[in-house]
Amino acid sequence: MRNLIWLILIFNFLDIKSQEAVIDTISDLPTGRPKPYEIAYTFFGMNLKNELIFSNSNEPTFEFLNGILVRYKFNRFSLRLNASLSKIRNVKEYPSNCIECSYGNAESKNYKIGIGGQLTPFKKRELIYSYFDLSYKRRKENGIIVDVKDTSFTFNNYHTKTNGIDFILGIGTKVKIYKNFYFTGEIGYNYYIAESKIKNTDINNEQLSYQSIPITFQTILGKLYLSLMF
Repeated sequence: MRNLIWLILIFNFLDIKSQEAVIDTISDLPTGRPKPYEIAYTFFGMNLKNELIFSNSNEPTFEFLNGILVRYKFNRFSLRLNASLSKIRNVKEYPSNCIECSYGNAESKNYKIGIGGQLTPFKKRELIYSYFDLSYKRRKENGIIVDVKDTSFTFNNYHTKTNGIDFILGIGTKVKIYKNFYFTGEIGYNYYIAESKIKNTDINNEQLSYQSIPITFQTILGKLYLSLMF
């Protein structure tokens, strides 16, 4: 009987200790955990200059709902992955009193995928940060150009394929909207180096011509994102 009582006391003692250990373990658990992952959707973008070969480069271009940005944050540095698909259309109307000029229309599709990084002076908040993106960019451009010289008109149907590297260096800010949702704005300097292969077709006589030209393009751009952290 005495042995049985000792066994009961020992088991009760072990049970109390185990409950205390569980309580201590639960109390030691963090109430929240850092959210290093972020996926952002680009809902608005703007370039100060038009990058089409046949365009008025002084006119800005606008993009809507055309890309995603994925970020992984550790300490003050974040790794960035981006991808986008955008369409640009441009029309140059026939100018009045035209003696030697060109007019027509053009449309392009731009595919871009890249990687980059960003750095913030604050460890927990990203009220301001700097970023750098390096991307591969491919553009397909089609259009019709009418060249006017004196009283003669030449109609050209052109197709262009452009491949190159896109550099963006800029600054951004991120503001919390609600719980894990954030609003992000970025502005940057964009430099684009590429090679363009152009095929021209004279619509009147169906004569073909080919050319390959190097391209450099510079502009200031801005983007707005809506993002979720998890």
